[in-house]
Amino acid sequence: MLEPVHRVAQQWPGHGLQRAQDVVGQVVGLVGGQFPADDLVVLGCAVHHVFEAHGLHGRAVWQAPDPGDRPGFRPDGSIASLAAVSNSPAVVVEGLRRSYGEVQAVDGLSFEVRPGEVFALLGPNGAGKSTTVEILEGHRSRDDGDVRVLGHDPASASAGFRDRIGIVLQEAGIERELTVREALEHYGACYSRRRPVDEVLDVVGLDGLGDRRTHRLSGGQKRRVDLALGLVGDPDLLFLDEPTTGFDPSARRQAWEMVDGLRALGTTIVLTSHYMDEVQALADRVLVIAGGRAVAEGTPDELRGSMDAETVVRARFPIGAEGTVHDLLGLSL
Repeated sequence: MLEPVHRVAQQWPGHGLQRAQDVVGQVVGLVGGQFPADDLVVLGCAVHHVFEAHGLHGRAVWQAPDPGDRPGFRPDGSIASLAAVSNSPAVVVEGLRRSYGEVQAVDGLSFEVRPGEVFALLGPNGAGKSTTVEILEGHRSRDDGDVRVLGHDPASASAGFRDRIGIVLQEAGIERELTVREALEHYGACYSRRRPVDEVLDVVGLDGLGDRRTHRLSGGQKRRVDLALGLVGDPDLLFLDEPTTGFDPSARRQAWEMVDGLRALGTTIVLTSHYMDEVQALADRVLVIAGGRAVAEGTPDELRGSMDAETVVRARFPIGAEGTVHDLLGLSL
C-alpha cells in the first residue's frame, strides 16, 4: 500500500527527500488502520490532502483513479473530509458522565456519530447538550466514560486533532476593531489547511462585508462571523452549538442551506439545538437529551413517527368512586 505513496512523495517536483519522508509519515498516520489497503482512491486523496496541508504544488507522478460521485470528494478529486471516507465512527461516546457539584449535567450518555452525517443533540436548555459537546471538543473534562473523536481522546489530544475540527460556539468573542477579513485571517492562521477567506465569506452570506469592522455588524451578521470562524480551517468534523441563535427566519433558512452544502462535501457535523424544526431540516440522526440522559434516538422521521403512535393513559381511582372519566380526572370538555 505504501509504495505509491513513496513514489508520489519522493518524486514531488522541487522538494527534497527529507520533506517527502515527512509527508509520507503523515500519510501513513492518516491512512493506517482506517481504509482498505486496495482502495487507491482513498489513498491517493489522502496523499493530496497532506500535500495541500504542506503547501506543496505541482503534478503528482502517480494519480489516483477517478473518484466519480463518491461522497467526501471535491469535483477535482481532492478529498473534502478524511472522516467521510473512513470506515470508523467519527465520534464514539460510552457511559459519559459529568457533574457540577450535586448537579449531574451528563448522566451516562452513549452514542456514535457516523462519518459524513449530521448528528443532532436535541433538548431543552440545561439538558446537557453544550457540556457534552465541550467534552467532545476537548475543552471540558469528564468524570467518567470513554470518548473517541476522529480516533483521539479529546482530553489528551494533540494540536493535530484540533487542526481537524471546527467549532462554532453559542457566542464568540472577537476583537471589535478587527475587520471580518482580518478576524478570519487571524484565526485561519492556526490551521494547516485553510479555506480561502473570500470563499468562506460567500458560504456564510457575508460577501461584500469583509472589510467591515465587527462592532459595526448586526447581531445576525456577527453570528455569521461565528460560523465563518468554524469553517475557515476546512474541518473534517464541525461542531455547531445552537448555530442559528439570533437569526431571523430568512437567515435561519440560509444557514440550513449552508449546512446542507457542507454535508454534500462529506463534512461530519455535530450540532446542538432546541428547535425541532431545525433538526428535522438538517439532521440525519437525532439524540434527544433530558436531564443529562438519552431519552430517544433515531432519524427525524422515526422520532416523529413515534409521536404519532397511539397513547395509552392509565389512572387509579379510589374504591367506590363514581362518575364519568372526565369528572373523576377533573377534566372539562
